[in-house]
Amino acid sequence: MLLQTTTKLKRPSLSQYTLLSFLINPTISDSSSTVIHHQSQSPYHSVPSPIDTKSVLQSCIARRALEPGRQLHAHLCLTGLGHDTNLATKLVNLYCVCDSLCNAHHLFDRIPKNNIFLWNVLIRGYAWNGPYQVAISLYYQMLDYGMVPDNFTFPFVLKACSALSEIDVGRDVHEHVIRTRWETDVFVGAALIDMYAKCGCVGDSR
Repeated sequence: MLLQTTTKLKRPSLSQYTLLSFLINPTISDSSSTVIHHQSQSPYHSVPSPIDTKSVLQSCIARRALEPGRQLHAHLCLTGLGHDTNLATKLVNLYCVCDSLCNAHHLFDRIPKNNIFLWNVLIRGYAWNGPYQVAISLYYQMLDYGMVPDNFTFPFVLKACSALSEIDVGRDVHEHVIRTRWETDVFVGAALIDMYAKCGCVGDSR
């Protein structure tokens, strides 16, 4: 006797369709906030899961899709997920890679800061795009907050030091590199050499 089995394909939830639409149609009209509001009031509306949202945010980051990311951020605020730490960290990253540092910093100031990746992405944003002094300021704020820099933090802040020829700050960062035992990391080492060379201290770069 043959046993017949049927496999039911799981249909994507309405929330998944809603999230994916931000990527499929990145051109959002001025009335988008009203539309999203009506969706949230609909009896058929479901709150998107953090897993669904993380996936779509990652796609926005990969595509540097700023406008869909903004609309998704607004949608998350309406559904109560706007300050979820993991999602907010991805949003800060999205704003940074899209050179929207004002939005990134605004969100950064409103969420818990016990995540080294969160600090790194914002420091990176300012180290790449300026103002470079903000990257250095964030580095010291991070230390005051009790966070320990890693082998991603140091190259970013050293890049900011190079751009400003801040040799004293660079030497202070170098001391911290030694204390945290990252001096043998190839990227940290390269950033130190670059910083000393650009600050005119060729002897120290050797």
